[in-house]
Amino acid sequence: SAECKAKKQSFQSARENEKMQDAMLDVRIAGVQSPTASTLHLHNTKLVSDKENAKMETKRRKAEDSVKKADVEYYTYCIRAERARLEWESAVLRGSHCFQSLEEERLQQLKDLTDSYLHHYKEVGPKLSQSAARLVEPVSCVSVVTDLESLVALRETGQPAPEQLLPDFYAEHITLAMNRERRRQALVKLLQLIRQDLERERRGKQGVENLARALKQTPTFGT
Repeated sequence: SAECKAKKQSFQSARENEKMQDAMLDVRIAGVQSPTASTLHLHNTKLVSDKENAKMETKRRKAEDSVKKADVEYYTYCIRAERARLEWESAVLRGSHCFQSLEEERLQQLKDLTDSYLHHYKEVGPKLSQSAARLVEPVSCVSVVTDLESLVALRETGQPAPEQLLPDFYAEHITLAMNRERRRQALVKLLQLIRQDLERERRGKQGVENLARALKQTPTFGT
């Protein structure tokens, strides 16, 4: 799925970034510790070191940008999948309620028909009284509400609801190789991303609540 591919890309980018960060650190340490035999050799070494550092710095920045882009893409796919799951559950629940209402109406009409049939059957005459008596008990035991409640209880004990889809980032796994400070920074960025999403959801919920309150207080609102 797109979510799995995005997660794989996020982890791969994080690993590449770790390698690049460590390689950059090694180059800097080697540049500081490299001995020089003469002034000319020092000048040539500095030129090579500067070029190498510039290339490594460019690669390091690209690796960081790649991690950020991959993490945001993975987070976006996870949020889309979770919203789709919630919409699917909501649609299933609405459909279930609709079918339950239809079934309740159908059963109630059947019960009314049976009551009517029993009433006329009892009036046919003494010859049919014995047959009518046999129908009294089973018909009187019919309870649409109780039967539906039993059905709902049976349905609730059936297949469990799907688990919530949550992002699983590289930086969250303490067993995976990653610099402690970069791990902390990565987690802070992810936390900011989640907080921004929560704030958008909060504002959206508040807007819906305000609209509902306005409609309740002013029935003619929006007409």
